[in-house]
Amino acid sequence: MRRSVPSIAVLVIVTAALLASASTGFAADRYELVLGSGSYVPGEVHVARAEDSHLVIQFYEIPTDAEREELADAGIILLDYIPNYAWTAFVRGGAVQSLDLSIVRAVFALRASDKIARSAVDQRIVRAFVYDDVIDAEPVLSVYGQIIDRDRNSFTLMLD
Repeated sequence: MRRSVPSIAVLVIVTAALLASASTGFAADRYELVLGSGSYVPGEVHVARAEDSHLVIQFYEIPTDAEREELADAGIILLDYIPNYAWTAFVRGGAVQSLDLSIVRAVFALRASDKIARSAVDQRIVRAFVYDDVIDAEPVLSVYGQIIDRDRNSFTLMLD
């Protein structure tokens, strides 16, 4: 079957328009964080802390092994991946200043609402996980309720 030149041109124009609109939508969602509590695109902020802390670092692209090693040497350990392009990280005090801003989109602390899965909202008993480097989690967790079980870095809480 032979198509006429005008119909092929229309097909090419429509395809180009669809691809352009799809790529525009993709660019807006490219850096959307996908969490158990919901999704959002974080602002391009760079929080610096003087003390050791856990932060989220979002990159423009997935860091290479060499970049990850450089981060570790600078005192930044990437822990858990968060879609898209983000990691929770243990950051030594002051290490944020050593980041190469050409590869880092944002550095920020998770909001309190980001730390609880939707399935845990309005539940009386929840499970909390803490990173291995957290030394004394009980005082912080006990503010929210009674610790009824612990298995290494996993705590079961009965909320107040």
